[in-house]
Amino acid sequence: MVLSRDKKKSATCIKCGEAGLYLIPTEHDLYIECKSGHAWREKYLEQGGTIPRPAAVVSCIEDLFTAEEKKLYDRITRELEEHTDYYKNADTLEKVAHLCQKCQASEQEIYTVFKIITLYHKAVGTTAV
Repeated sequence: MVLSRDKKKSATCIKCGEAGLYLIPTEHDLYIECKSGHAWREKYLEQGGTIPRPAAVVSCIEDLFTAEEKKLYDRITRELEEHTDYYKNADTLEKVAHLCQKCQASEQEIYTVFKIITLYHKAVGTTAV
């Protein structure tokens, strides 16, 4: 995942003008989302768009994680698989606290991994944009 942070020419949201965008290059297009949740897609040059196709595109969720985030993602996945019943019945705050404890991570780290998961599914089209 790329978070646009170019100081010279910061990309901004086409709806709210907020700087700092999540950019996820997929095989078919570039998925863009601002921090406020506005999302859109841009076509690559060969499709009549204005964005050059990047050398590498996101082909799986792991492509978006840093090495540390990948380790945490694996711990979260394992925890959720091992304790499915607990996570089906606990309230949201209990779930977060339990994940933090079991995965040895802060709330922010847990949030970041879930944000990346959500962005990935939006980018590849498995959830509505």
